[in-house]
Amino acid sequence: MTTKLPGRHHGFDGTLHSFEEPLSALGLDHVDLSLIHWPLPRIGRYVDSWRAMIRPREEGVVRSIGVSNFTPDYLRRLLRKTDVAPAVNQVELHPAFPQDEVLRFPREHDIVTESWSPLGTRTTLTASHLIAGLAEAHGVTPTQVGLRWHVQLRADPEVGRPQSAAGEPRRRRIRADGRRDRRHLDARVRLPVGRRPRDTRGVPA
Repeated sequence: MTTKLPGRHHGFDGTLHSFEEPLSALGLDHVDLSLIHWPLPRIGRYVDSWRAMIRPREEGVVRSIGVSNFTPDYLRRLLRKTDVAPAVNQVELHPAFPQDEVLRFPREHDIVTESWSPLGTRTTLTASHLIAGLAEAHGVTPTQVGLRWHVQLRADPEVGRPQSAAGEPRRRRIRADGRRDRRHLDARVRLPVGRRPRDTRGVPA
C-alpha cells in the first residue's frame, strides 16, 4: 500500500496529520510506502515534510518513505539537510523521456527509481519503428521491449498488480528474455523527445 503527501499538507505538522487520513479511511495500522508527491518549490516546505516523514517511519506507521518527481537538486538538499535518503524516487521515465541525470544520482546513493508512465503515451511504443523492429527481432511485444528497457536501467516500472486469468505472475508476463542479445534492448534505445526535464535552478541551499 502506497500513499502520497498532497501539496496542501506540506510542512512538518501538516505532514504528520496527513498520515492519519489514509490509515483511518482504510482501517490500517501502517502503510508500506509513503511519498512526497511533488517538491512544490514555490512553497519550499518539502524539507520540513521530509523531516516529519522520518518520525512515522521510525514508529512503524510506514515501512519506507520516498519522494516523487524530485530532480537531483532536490534530492541533494534533502540529504544535506537531514542526512536521510529516500528509499524511492518516483519519476516519469520511458524511452521517449530517458532522464539520464535523474537516474544517475539515485544510483550513487542507493535510491530506487520507480517509473511512472513507464510506457509513455498510448502511442509512444506502438508508433516507433525502432521499438517495433526490436520486438519483432526478439519475438516479444513492444510493451515487453519498453519494460525490458526499464529493467536494464535498474528502474522499477510502475505497471500495476493484476494477474492474468490463469494466475501467471506479472513478472513472467511482462518480461523480455534476458538471455537474448542485450545489445538491442539496452539503455541506448532512445526515441525522439519533445520535452526537457523541469528546471530546478534556484533550489535553496
